Amino acid sequence: MTKSVEKERKHKQTRVCAAITMEPVIDPSRYAQWLMLIQGKTFVLRGVQAFKSGASAGSKELSTEELQDAKLSWYRRIQQEVNQAEYERMKGDLPLPNTSAILKLDPCYDKRDHLLWAGGRLQHSDLPEGTKHRIILPHGHAVVEKIIQSVHKELLHAGPESTLSVLHQEIWLTKGRHEIKRNLGKCLVCQHQRVGPCSQKMAPLPSERVSLSPVFTHIGIDFAGPLFVRGSASSVKACISIFTCASSHTGGFKPHWGQMLFGPWELPNFL
Repeated sequence: MTKSVEKERKHKQTRVCAAITMEPVIDPSRYAQWLMLIQGKTFVLRGVQAFKSGASAGSKELSTEELQDAKLSWYRRIQQEVNQAEYERMKGDLPLPNTSAILKLDPCYDKRDHLLWAGGRLQHSDLPEGTKHRIILPHGHAVVEKIIQSVHKELLHAGPESTLSVLHQEIWLTKGRHEIKRNLGKCLVCQHQRVGPCSQKMAPLPSERVSLSPVFTHIGIDFAGPLFVRGSASSVKACISIFTCASSHTGGFKPHWGQMLFGPWELPNFL
């Protein structure tokens, strides 16, 4: 019995699996602008290339090619995070399911840049490839919001239609018009420009305006003039007193010839 137990103990093996989660090198939430994200990604890609080749990183100035590669790298990351299933199927030359959100865009996979491009009817035109087939970007991503804000500021806070038109020159944003309006609503400069005039709350009416009383018990007085009235020989300067009852809104007026105002002693004579 002891020998059999020892053999069973020898055959027992314990296997431990450790799950390692790879966090992104650059956190988009720590960058306020789209250009800063591109520059940060460019330095990271330059450092990785220098580490693989064993050479120095070179000058601190960023070239146009490096910035373009960093921009495409961000586009690739967005597609892999949001449309991961579609990205893997298109990469393996597999058709998309009917439930795919980007199926109606007739997407195609670019093997050179490893990106999903929107199809169209301009395949036989002389336009550049970036114009014929625009890069598909999903709505709702944090980096996409920074792209929209960057274009909006470059256009000096233009409206949704102008921002969408410029974005469509390079990318195809799903639910683009709705997404742009949602992001432009967060722009503080545009919010300050859209602020309307302040409205003051009206005070309650006084008791003289809402209580029954004889006519001209409580009145309001206004003046008009000076007026020049034509007479027989020459024009005469005159002023008009306008009386309004506060409760019944009955009105009356009295002219004053040759004087600008009238004294309070004239009011009983008028009434």
